[in-house]
Amino acid sequence: PGYTLREGSAAQVWTCSWDENVGNVALAGTLPQCEPNPCTDNVPVGSRFEHNCTGVRVGESCEVACTIGYEGDPEALACGASGSLLGSRPECRPRACPVGA
Repeated sequence: PGYTLREGSAAQVWTCSWDENVGNVALAGTLPQCEPNPCTDNVPVGSRFEHNCTGVRVGESCEVACTIGYEGDPEALACGASGSLLGSRPECRPRACPVGA
């Protein structure tokens, strides 16, 4: 899961046969050409977050931070094979206005 055959590529057939180089049976064939799928589930939404998660694909990661007017530590999310971004979002709290300014 998490990958799709590249356009124009096809599933490959592998054969099990004797390999004289290793003196044992071995699988022989061509690896298929695959593309990682994009993560489309669990993408951060809401006015508290800014992120670079749009278009992230399986095996890649992105960062989610708090937008201007909010505070909190940024967090990294990883794109899992399920097509969902995995990890915790930052806890974005509204910034307090200074008193007596």
